Amino acid sequence: MNMHAQKAPLQLLTVMLAAVAAVFAAPARAVPVQLCGQTVCYEYDDNPLVNEGLLLFGAPRLLGNSDVLSFTPAVFNAMAFGAGGFDERAAGFRFSRIWSPAGLEIGTISISESGDYQVFNGGSVSAGLVMHSDDLVDDGRGPGYLESVTVVESFGSSVPTGLPFQNWSHTSSIDPAAAFADLATSVDLTIFSVLQATTGEAGHSAFVARKLSMVAATAVVPAPASFWLLASAMVAMASGLRKPARRS
Repeated sequence: MNMHAQKAPLQLLTVMLAAVAAVFAAPARAVPVQLCGQTVCYEYDDNPLVNEGLLLFGAPRLLGNSDVLSFTPAVFNAMAFGAGGFDERAAGFRFSRIWSPAGLEIGTISISESGDYQVFNGGSVSAGLVMHSDDLVDDGRGPGYLESVTVVESFGSSVPTGLPFQNWSHTSSIDPAAAFADLATSVDLTIFSVLQATTGEAGHSAFVARKLSMVAATAVVPAPASFWLLASAMVAMASGLRKPARRS
């Protein structure tokens, strides 16, 4: 196993999921900001009392004529020193809506995060990411409305680095169009990131920083209604074929 790609401990995962729930419970009053790329638009609230991730992530910016957003935090790090040292920094950023002006579905949404870390003499560091998306509109494609999808990604290491800083990175993605039975024409997205640094003895030090987060959403053509009717008919036909024949 690569020691530089260990899974986050249960404590880290628990903190991440609990904080995502807290983000959902935040009040809804704020001024919306919209960033529209080639095929996809992103909307978020610019009030840090509502969207607290603005304080650590900073505001996203659209990269050129693309559908890619970039966060470049000024200070988003955790550091620990000596016996019983522990530090944690966490932030949840919520896009209240992601949609395509052309009426397409939202397909793959990818997030790539990177930063650096140092483990000197002893200690450990970890960086976790949760992506969560909800269907916002009932498009009438079956009973799937109010669906959601969540993925968790993490980096962790206790391998001593010495004085030189090392780079870490991870990438995660969700696909609302594939995950939802209902059309994914309008979805939200919560990004929750947490950094942890831990040390156990005098002389130990640990440091981890998040330097860059990239968000990229795609738009896909919805499958025609006839496809879903055909799929339902085929499922019903297959179910009928599996029934045992009655004995005379």
